[in-house]
Amino acid sequence: MNYRLHCLAFLLFVCSFSKAQVARLTIVLKSVPSTTTNNSAIYIAGNFNGWKPDDNDFKLVRLPQYKDSFAVTIPVSVELLEFKLTKGSWRTVESDSNGNNIPNRAISVKKDTTIQISIVGWQDDFKRENKMSTASKNVHIIDSSFYMPELNRYRRIWVYLPADYESAPAKHYPVLYMQDGQNLFDESTAFSGEWGVDEFLDSAKIASCIVVGIDNGGVKKDERV
Repeated sequence: MNYRLHCLAFLLFVCSFSKAQVARLTIVLKSVPSTTTNNSAIYIAGNFNGWKPDDNDFKLVRLPQYKDSFAVTIPVSVELLEFKLTKGSWRTVESDSNGNNIPNRAISVKKDTTIQISIVGWQDDFKRENKMSTASKNVHIIDSSFYMPELNRYRRIWVYLPADYESAPAKHYPVLYMQDGQNLFDESTAFSGEWGVDEFLDSAKIASCIVVGIDNGGVKKDERV
């Protein structure tokens, strides 16, 4: 019995050790747009770091032996790694050659791997026309700079009210709270296309609800919108 217990304990140790091993992905950025200055900082953001666009733990290092080349090595603990490159914010994320959004880069890494990629454009290099608002008439901004004393931050707050909200004052509705308020309802404020929450609720044959959207404040924790 003791022998079997020892064997079981050893197998559990081996399994836990093997699971703890993390593959590493090295990304070599072999070329960047000509607008990239010598002092530009480049970061990788993805589903491994909460999509933080200016994470110093995932800042690329310039390779002095190669012109306009950078590299970073990251541990991979997810089955499918998704990422994009930025210059420190989502306003400066990589783009196609016309400044349009590109899909997330994705790769499955099961062992130490090195890949080479190129960036053909940064979104902030292209002048953007003002986008038209697409928010439903049921969407309202209840405060453009709502103060949260516990966090010492300001955020814009959106609310979607069901169509019968005003005509049924005694009616109670469930409330859904959602992050990234700027992306929920309006193309003119969305980072990469609105999510269409208002259009869905306007047309869906489901129970009505109130949606409260709280803006993502980006990299400035106390920024007034």
